Amino acid sequence: MWLNLKAAGLDYQCFVGYWDWWTCWLPVLLLAGNLTLARSWWKCFHPARGKLKPQLTLLEVCLRAVAVFLASWALLLTAIHLVVPRMAVNDFTLSVADEFLVRQEWRADFDFVVSNSVSRGKRLGALLDHAELANLQ
Repeated sequence: MWLNLKAAGLDYQCFVGYWDWWTCWLPVLLLAGNLTLARSWWKCFHPARGKLKPQLTLLEVCLRAVAVFLASWALLLTAIHLVVPRMAVNDFTLSVADEFLVRQEWRADFDFVVSNSVSRGKRLGALLDHAELANLQ
């Protein structure tokens, strides 16, 4: 059923400011409500106790250190794969791309694309796309 606001004597323009207010403040209100609920639930399920922290064994410390190292390495590689292709072509980005982003079978095509003087200042992801497409031919 279609509601005709003009026929009902209501002008849509008077509602625009109201909806703009809600679209800005609704995420803030939802976040505040969720944080309040989480805080109250945390108090219910994890009451404050004077508990001593358990001692960790050497194996647990080593496993946690290895986990932190592997997680940080994965984060670094993910950042390289997401950020570097969006950067402009320069000597630094080309060396990072040669080390981490260019596959062995793309290397000749990538070197040919990079040797073109027009490639300087372009986005590195475009050059990687060109090398990949040249390899498909």
